[in-house]
Amino acid sequence: MEGVKKEVPTGVKIISVLYYIATFIIFLLFITTLLESILSFFGKSLSPTIQNYLVFSGVVLLVTSFIILAIGIFSFFIAKGLWNLKPWTRKAAAGLSALSAVNSFMSIFEGNFLSIAFVILHVWIVYYLWYNKEVKSAFGIVK
Repeated sequence: MEGVKKEVPTGVKIISVLYYIATFIIFLLFITTLLESILSFFGKSLSPTIQNYLVFSGVVLLVTSFIILAIGIFSFFIAKGLWNLKPWTRKAAAGLSALSAVNSFMSIFEGNFLSIAFVILHVWIVYYLWYNKEVKSAFGIVK
């Protein structure tokens, strides 16, 4: 039936909001990195570590800032797509969460024990998006 809006499962809404929050944080990181790269071109830096490598770091940070911006834009589209039940966003969010779970797991061995919470969160997201029947039905996946 065309024109009938499917109900977005609550868990998908929560994941979508988490992606919107991540998008905001990524945007702040973009602004900070861009500012640092601009400052380094003028011989200044927010970080004392970068002072010795200003010109080189300025170029690297400028490129990095636009990579961060691209990731932020992608994150925004995932958040919006999840909220609107776009099928590709289910796969993208599950895939990114799987990668993030692995990354967070590896961070535990570096002494970052807060990463345990992120591992649990990302594993839950992958499981929920991939195996929950309500979610699969909402995204139009019938098996």
